[in-house]
Amino acid sequence: MTFMLVGVMAHAVGLGQIHVQSALGQPLRASVPLLGADHENMGGNCIKAKLISSDGAYISSLQLVIARGAQASTVVLSLRQPVNEPAVTVSVDVGCETPVRRDYSVLLDPPQSLPRLETAHGLKAV
Repeated sequence: MTFMLVGVMAHAVGLGQIHVQSALGQPLRASVPLLGADHENMGGNCIKAKLISSDGAYISSLQLVIARGAQASTVVLSLRQPVNEPAVTVSVDVGCETPVRRDYSVLLDPPQSLPRLETAHGLKAV
C-alpha cells in the first residue's frame, strides 16, 4: 500500500493596530495595516467594515480603500458623516472564504487635542 502525502499551504491574512486620524464630531478616517503572506492578493471585495456604537447598535458601514505600497498594504476606512459618539467600535472582517473579524474599541478625542497627521508617502490607492 502506497500513501501519498499532499501538503496544503495555508495562506493567512490578518489585521494590525488601528490608526485613527479624525476627532469627535468629524467624519471618521482610520487605517489598519494588512498583515500576512496574502496581504498583496487581498481585494476590497473580501474586506468589510462597520461602525458600532458603545451600546452595540449598528451605526453605518464604512467605505474602504486598499492602499498598497512596496512592502505593505493598508485598509483606509472612512465615513462621510460626522461621528458624534466619543466611544465606538470599528469592526473589520477580512477574508473571502474564512473571514477573520477584529473589533477595535475607539475613543475619539475632541478636535483641538488631536495631533496633526501627515499622509503616508509611498502608498497608492487601488
